Amino acid sequence: MTGYSAFQGYTTQIVFDAQYQNCSSNKEIITELLSVYYTDFGQTADTYIEKSCASFRHQIAQSLISRVIVATSDRAQQLMIQGYGAEWLSAQQLCGEVEATVCRMRQKYHPRKQSKSRFLANAIDAKSRQRLAELRMGLQ
Repeated sequence: MTGYSAFQGYTTQIVFDAQYQNCSSNKEIITELLSVYYTDFGQTADTYIEKSCASFRHQIAQSLISRVIVATSDRAQQLMIQGYGAEWLSAQQLCGEVEATVCRMRQKYHPRKQSKSRFLANAIDAKSRQRLAELRMGLQ
């Protein structure tokens, strides 16, 4: 999620349900764009997400933020957050997007391996190298 958030430029918050843990809420900042929130004792992640979407609704209306996306496979939660103007992805869709983003990151930041030799002939396949040798010697 760290790489996904950074590559997409999303501010991401992961919410864990600590409803049955006898502790107070806790927020861990992982990076500038990624944080993890653990709910209070007795509070579900669903209620935290609903409250967050309700507060973001005003910010979306005032164009302070462009969009809110919630990843959940819970149908009731999907309907609730849509009512607040947020978008949703299923957990499976999020997984697919993260995997696709990881592939794009690899392509962008890990260039193809370059030949260890400075000669062009060493960078091409054997069949092409053979054909060039034949042309060079005048063989048809």
